[in-house]
Amino acid sequence: VTVTDNEDPTFTAASDLTANTSADGTGDCDTEIAVPSFVYSDNCSGVTLSWTMTGATTDSGSDQIGDHVFNTGTTTVTYTVRDASSNEVSDTFTVTVTDDEVPTISCPVAVTGNTSDDGPGNCTTTVTLGTPTTGDNCSVSGLIAQVSGVTIDPATYLFPIGTTTVTWIVTDGSGNTSDCTQSVTVTDDEAPTISCPVAVTGNTSDDGTGNCTTTVTLGTPTTGDNCSVSGVIAQVGGSTIDPSTYLFPVGVTTVRWTVTDGSGN
Repeated sequence: VTVTDNEDPTFTAASDLTANTSADGTGDCDTEIAVPSFVYSDNCSGVTLSWTMTGATTDSGSDQIGDHVFNTGTTTVTYTVRDASSNEVSDTFTVTVTDDEVPTISCPVAVTGNTSDDGPGNCTTTVTLGTPTTGDNCSVSGLIAQVSGVTIDPATYLFPIGTTTVTWIVTDGSGNTSDCTQSVTVTDDEAPTISCPVAVTGNTSDDGTGNCTTTVTLGTPTTGDNCSVSGVIAQVGGSTIDPSTYLFPVGVTTVRWTVTDGSGN
C-alpha cells in the first residue's frame, strides 16, 4: 500500500512592515528590523522554511527570521514552507523603510558688495555668494537659493542696495528639506552727478531802486545718480540759502550747489 502526502503545510501569513531610517539610530540610510517568526505546521513532518527578498535589502545574518537590515524603499519578501513530500505554499509581505532624517546645511558667511562692482551707473550688483555645505544620511538631490520665496540664479541675480536675505534650501533623495539663511549687503558707493547753471548777473535796481542788494534767478542744476537723487541745496559761505529769496550784495558771490543721493553720497 502506497500512501502519498498531498497536503500542503499551513502557516500564519505575515503582515507588511514599515519603519524609518532613524529607528535604530540616525545617520544611516537603512534600518534593522526584527522580522517576525512564522507559525507553520504540517500534517507530517520535515517542514522547512525558506525565503527570498527582492529589493534594496541586506541580510545581517544567516537566519531566515530575526534581525535584518533593510534599505530605504520597499522590499518584497517571499517565504515558502515545504514539507518532506515537496508540498509547499508561498506568500509575500513587504518591508517599507522611509527616510525620515532631514539633510544638513550650513550657509556661507554674510557677504557685501558695491553698486560699482559690475561697473558704474548701476543701482544693483551681482555678488559671489559661495556654496553651502550640505550632507544627508542617504543622498542630497538638490540645492536652491531663494529671495522672498522666489528661486534665483546665485551667479546672475542682481542684488539691490541694502540688505537682502538669501534662503538656501537643500533637498534629499526622499524629499526631506532643510534651509539656512545668508545676508547680502550692497552699498551704493557712486557719487551723484551735478552740473551748475551758468553764471548770472544782476543789478541793485532789479528789486527796485534804493537797494544795495538784489535777488537773482539762479536757475537749476542738472543732477543725476545711478540710484536716486534725494536733495539739492544751494549755499553761500557755508550757509544754506533759499535761491529764490536770497539777497545778493554788490560784487561777485559764489554759490555752491550740493546734490545728495539716496545713500548719502
